[in-house]
Amino acid sequence: MFIRRLILQETHPKIKIIRDIPFKLDINLIVDDSKHSGNNVGKTTLLKIIDICLGQKDKSSIYTDQETNLINQPLKNYIHTNKVEAILELSKSIDNLNNVNQKADYFISVGLFSHGKRKINNVEKNIDDEYLPTLKEIIFDYVEPYPRYTDLIKKFVRVEIDAGSYKLLRFSPNKILSILTYRLIYNFLFNLIDTEDNIKLANTRLNSKKFDEEIANFNKFLEKKI
Repeated sequence: MFIRRLILQETHPKIKIIRDIPFKLDINLIVDDSKHSGNNVGKTTLLKIIDICLGQKDKSSIYTDQETNLINQPLKNYIHTNKVEAILELSKSIDNLNNVNQKADYFISVGLFSHGKRKINNVEKNIDDEYLPTLKEIIFDYVEPYPRYTDLIKKFVRVEIDAGSYKLLRFSPNKILSILTYRLIYNFLFNLIDTEDNIKLANTRLNSKKFDEEIANFNKFLEKKI
């Protein structure tokens, strides 16, 4: 799967394209063509928007500084007032990627404002029940519930520029995963075991979690009796 194009556009009061960014095979660089330092040209913002299109739920990251947690109020107001939308085009093949006369295979659109809708090929999707599972099928050609799409995609979308390789390999967003979950992820990514065995492993994970919850509830019951 290839990212073919990212379009940012105002949708209110009328359609107005803000940015139309094509991608190509190999390395794509975002540079400042002025003589300045190259800071504040939108590199991180672009990555955040791609991340949101690929399933990140928190849209506020676009206008919230990661280090200081301060909000860029003018940018936030602009996005909400003009109902800014991102459209990410995906291609399944190199031929489609390179053929400008051919439509992309998939169009992923997200309203970046509050309550903005998420669509795939112009069909509105609920993020948890439809959007993420559809992306999982499109990008990974996989429909089983485990490993989760959100755990898989974070191995490919790296927004935190200063994150070390250990963090990229070891951590999922905002949490440390269990060893069993890591096995599910890397078994899938590197095809270490077949799909059927990975599903069995996922079921083991679910049963183990349920058993731990039952033990915890039973211990609470005993504490009340004592």
